Amino acid sequence: MKQPNKMPTILENKLKQMMYQKICFTRKSKNISNYRIYKELNLNPGNANAFLKYGDVSKVSLDTARKILAFVNKY
Repeated sequence: MKQPNKMPTILENKLKQMMYQKICFTRKSKNISNYRIYKELNLNPGNANAFLKYGDVSKVSLDTARKILAFVNKY
């Protein structure tokens, strides 16, 4: 039986990078602040800012990146 791998895969990181690009474009076009995102979604401000400002995909999970993308798309 194969054990689940806890380390993020290359594919997960690539998906988060693609989501980051879409998030940045949408966030800027709708003028959504980082503060609004992490407060509304109850995210850790340090990790959220590292992801949203610098694209550090190691700071957020794939699920969190999906939540952020869904939020900025609905906003």
